[in-house]
Amino acid sequence: VPDVLKADYAREFIIPIIHQLVDNPPEKIIFKSLEVLAKITVPVTGESPERGLDRSNSLSGLAASSPSWVSFSDDDDRDALYPMNDASVDFALELLDKSRRLYQSRDREVFSALIQLYSCNLHLIGDLSRVIAYMCQLQPPEFVFVSFAVELDNFIRRESKIHDREGDSRHSMSRDFQFVSAFIQQMCLVLLNSKEAK
Repeated sequence: VPDVLKADYAREFIIPIIHQLVDNPPEKIIFKSLEVLAKITVPVTGESPERGLDRSNSLSGLAASSPSWVSFSDDDDRDALYPMNDASVDFALELLDKSRRLYQSRDREVFSALIQLYSCNLHLIGDLSRVIAYMCQLQPPEFVFVSFAVELDNFIRRESKIHDREGDSRHSMSRDFQFVSAFIQQMCLVLLNSKEAK
């Protein structure tokens, strides 16, 4: 695959690889799958930055054959002054050692896809800490935690707009908040107890 097309090709594999987590595969398959994702989502030298995925539109242009848990986002009206924007994230991650920055993904699409998968499969949330710990082995933990935090915030903002537009009850929104709370608990388990997060 030519370097300039690697971002586009990598994007095609994200959803199918993540979707297999629904079947509760063995540990080795989970780790190898996340290892593949970590490798294919890291930018390469010859990659054209213009061809990369716009981070503010994670999952917005996926094929119609994507699984049912994939949400199509139309969240283009991001406020540049909002604290959880891409500029703030980039600034925070500049603190990382330059050699470690080379292992960061080109965008946060994998994180967004994982959040959507777990939001539609709450029975899997107990396994999330294991997935996060594996991700911290493969990419800088700071990048993993910041990316999940930003994408959780994006998830809530997106779901809130959808509920407002469709006139859903407060019950639907409280379910989303309950999911985010459970997700953050799993992140904290890794942060406080896992050597991979150090």
